[in-house]
Amino acid sequence: PAKILQFDVALVIDTTASMGPAMPAIKRAILAALKRFDGLGVKVDFRVAAVAYRDAGEAYLTAALPMTQQLPEFLRHLSTLQGEGGGDAADALDQGLYVATDKLTWRRTSAKAVFLISDAAPKLALAGKQDHTISAIRAAARGIRIHALALAGHDARATLTFRQVAQMACGLFIPLPAPSSPKLEKALADAMFGRLQAELVGWAKPPK
Repeated sequence: PAKILQFDVALVIDTTASMGPAMPAIKRAILAALKRFDGLGVKVDFRVAAVAYRDAGEAYLTAALPMTQQLPEFLRHLSTLQGEGGGDAADALDQGLYVATDKLTWRRTSAKAVFLISDAAPKLALAGKQDHTISAIRAAARGIRIHALALAGHDARATLTFRQVAQMACGLFIPLPAPSSPKLEKALADAMFGRLQAELVGWAKPPK
């Protein structure tokens, strides 16, 4: 019998105050994308994780839900995320990516994807021993694609960061509407579903 594809996905989400207006749309979009993916009718051993990040001095720097096959558990966790804190133009993006790429348990033989959802650059003073470029390089070496889903309103340094991460980790940089835009939900759902579907199709192709 044909092997069932293993697919591990992590959502890395900026949950600072600037993302507050976007959080309801982000939650609905993620649910919509996962439902559409499930509706493809392809048997997949699917696991999903979430890493939220804020800034130093906030309620948390990073908060992670480990990889789980239980979608209701993931959705319950997702429902608790709120956009609060931050207060400046840079956040703990480096730490969020580090947790996603190095601390989550990724299966060796799975298809792997990270969706980074943010509107701000990383705070350089928090970079520590591993900044976003190192995380992206290490992710690529392990077959983890990183797709940067960038909400409008970010500055030039954030754009450079998102493009670097996506290019280094064999993913896509996908600009999205602003956090308060009514077009955000559909744009994010379409972007996520498109990348999930493309990964599935790519892994399903027989070797030449």
